[in-house]
Amino acid sequence: MLSNIKRSVRTHYWWWVIAVVSFAFLTRIAWINQPAAYVFDEVYHAVTAKLIARNDPMAYEWWNEPVEPNTAVDWLHPPLAKYTQALGVLIFGETPLGWRISAAVFGAGVVLLVVLLAKELFASRSVSVLAGLLASLDGLLLTQSRIAMNDIHVTFFILLTLLLYTLFYKNRKKSEKNNYSGKLLLLTGISAGLTLASKWSGLFVLFPLWLFEIGRFIMHSYQKLSYSGRLSWIASRVIILGLIPICVYVLSYSHMFWQGKSLFCFEEVNIQGTCYFERYYFGEKVIWEGYVSHFAELHKQIWWYQTHLEATHSYQSRPWQWFTNMRPVWFYVGQNNGHTVNIYAQGNTMLFWIGAVSLAGVLSLLYRLWRATKKPLQTLGQLTTEGGALLFILISYLVVWLPWQLSPRIMFFYHYTPAVPLLCILLAYILIMQARKKKKKETLAVLLVLLITTNFVLFYPHWTGQPAPKWLQDNVYYLFEGWR
Repeated sequence: MLSNIKRSVRTHYWWWVIAVVSFAFLTRIAWINQPAAYVFDEVYHAVTAKLIARNDPMAYEWWNEPVEPNTAVDWLHPPLAKYTQALGVLIFGETPLGWRISAAVFGAGVVLLVVLLAKELFASRSVSVLAGLLASLDGLLLTQSRIAMNDIHVTFFILLTLLLYTLFYKNRKKSEKNNYSGKLLLLTGISAGLTLASKWSGLFVLFPLWLFEIGRFIMHSYQKLSYSGRLSWIASRVIILGLIPICVYVLSYSHMFWQGKSLFCFEEVNIQGTCYFERYYFGEKVIWEGYVSHFAELHKQIWWYQTHLEATHSYQSRPWQWFTNMRPVWFYVGQNNGHTVNIYAQGNTMLFWIGAVSLAGVLSLLYRLWRATKKPLQTLGQLTTEGGALLFILISYLVVWLPWQLSPRIMFFYHYTPAVPLLCILLAYILIMQARKKKKKETLAVLLVLLITTNFVLFYPHWTGQPAPKWLQDNVYYLFEGWR
């Protein structure tokens, strides 16, 4: 059975891609206007998107009273995701469809990027289509694609950054004449900036890029380059993978600057929106004092809030709970045609658990490759090898969520969103690789995908606020106490 599917995928690849991405978009856009009320953090994001659509400077001010009852302005996050939500509001009005449509579009885009990234890394159409299918069947990606928050946007740009870097890495020798690879690296830096402009945690994506670039420089480029060539290499990476993301991040606040709020302070007097007097301490000693711009003061306020927040929440969780899908977030409860309905931000349990087992397979495979190779660092440190591609995705997967363990602030399961697409790629690779070995393993791979699909079908109402039979809610949706 699987061999027939694989043959069809090889022959009609782009039709399969269109089908998977279309399925993802349709499941995300269906009933997206329900509920009509704000859902969870839409009381911050959607409200602010509407302010941006109205060109209201309150979107970038931290001192105002709520603009609507029981809401607050989201000045805590960078504005890029809210720009896309504001665009939806301008097109479809101040309606649930207006502020949620960008999430659905970016959510479908996440699935497409999973397909393209997997194909570029492993040169396998089967792995890429299966990875995209798995991503389309996940509950956390689905839920975050149906709500006006920024997690699906940062996930999209993380994947785009990884894809562009992979294209750069694999094309660096093929296109020196027209500097195609250099343009790809530049686009990688810009995409990393867009990631950061969606959410600060997008900064994590730079780690695997720098790791592989430094590794390649030490193992391959250092001996070949002259002293000036080495300095040029270092300068280009610092500029493209360091300064450019920062510049793109600053430029993401252009709307705020156009409204008259300052990037630089040229006065020595407190003027709201222009200059603020600040004093900085080291212990009890004043180490600097002076006037700073609105941009600088805004970021001081953001940093203080993020590092001093002591709030708690009944659905908060720690990173180790995300990996096991044991503490979803209850987004909404309400009525739909006389039925009580809920929306839970929850992963596809079968996908998560089977994916956890696949991680053991990935580690085992990398260990065997390490033992079997005479120069393991040179082999696994290159994206052009299958082992190197696998290591790249594994590191990227770990780095987008494990650093949250160090965060002192309250955390939620949806912070795991960027990790799920990368888990899907790893799982797809392991399933296809195992299916190639024996007929029994091929059958097992098909059964596991069917199990993940069944989980999606059963839980879809629970993830989207649609009515479901009471027996299903009592016996399946709340199977574990942590799922309530």
